[in-house]
Amino acid sequence: MNTIEKIQGVLALRDRFAIDIPHSNQVRRLAKSIFDQLEELPMCNREDPVYLIASALLHDVGQWIDQEQHEKHSRALILRHGLPGFNDLELRVIACIARYHRRTNPEVWHPEFADLPAEWQNTVRIAAGILRIADGLDEQHQNTVQNIDIQIEGQTAHFYLTGTNLGNEIKAAILKRELLEETLQLQCKFIALNSAESKNIRS
Repeated sequence: MNTIEKIQGVLALRDRFAIDIPHSNQVRRLAKSIFDQLEELPMCNREDPVYLIASALLHDVGQWIDQEQHEKHSRALILRHGLPGFNDLELRVIACIARYHRRTNPEVWHPEFADLPAEWQNTVRIAAGILRIADGLDEQHQNTVQNIDIQIEGQTAHFYLTGTNLGNEIKAAILKRELLEETLQLQCKFIALNSAESKNIRS
């Protein structure tokens, strides 16, 4: 099964349980943009984005059960219903990324994380760290972030954001950046730009 077919299976599960489909689409878009721009970092260049994309689309499906601790419900739903084309280990990785998109960080004493091989634990930490920031950048569920340009200078990643009224999104991303910062040993800074400034950043 190719990647497109796998994602179609993910979308089928998302559409069955998701409360806010536009939000999941926006988080997927932002997460993939962040991944693509961090891909050249040594810790990221061996990662496959399909696990991040799948977990971004499914991260909130647990709200179908309950808003409180919905990250745990998301994991349970993914594991219970499965995803065509993904083997058991890949399914557990996707479920684990969704589980850690908010609140507690992955820890070795968490059974669902400890049971993964070390290289897959790294995948979970990177993808969950990216997913947290992407989720924060749609804090209001209003699709206000139009574009992200990341420039890395030394140990700092500058996230230049194009959009409107991004104050709440930036505050949320700041609160959710810790996992990615710790995993990649980078400081993440978020800067709101107007469209003209964004064009200059990309040129």
